[in-house]
Amino acid sequence: MSQLKLEILLDMANKVSAPLKAMQADTKGLTGVLREARGELRQIENAQRLADKIRKDQLALRDLGKELGIAKAKAKETGEAMAAVGPKTQEQIKAFDKARDTAGKLKERYEQLRAEIDQQKSKLEASAAGTRNLELADRKLAVSQTAAQKAVEQHSAALKRHQLAVQTTAER
Repeated sequence: MSQLKLEILLDMANKVSAPLKAMQADTKGLTGVLREARGELRQIENAQRLADKIRKDQLALRDLGKELGIAKAKAKETGEAMAAVGPKTQEQIKAFDKARDTAGKLKERYEQLRAEIDQQKSKLEASAAGTRNLELADRKLAVSQTAAQKAVEQHSAALKRHQLAVQTTAER
């Protein structure tokens, strides 16, 4: 008789624990989905930051291009002034060297910034945001971000409801 009682008790325990085990598995699944949604949201936010940096760097590049144009014009003007005068003075040579060096440094910085922007654009393209039109990319990212945030909120709510159901079932 004790064997029968033991089997009945174990059977009842299995019947009670089976739904709890199923709920626990569901909770793990919801947690994974939530983690993925948060990861997607993080990627979108990174792409938005990168698009903002590209825009800022493009403005800096434009300004640097203007400075470079002025520096080149000054170096050319100084060189032409030196060529027009017979013997060159130390002061003229120093002024020309300084103007040439300034233009060279600005050109180097310009090329470096141009390369950085190209690299950033490649990263943004890889994130599927696109860089042809940064405003359009921003709008796409904003829509994606909103969708990802809603997904995170929905999955969080579902996980909370599921955990509450597990807790309620466990208390019975």
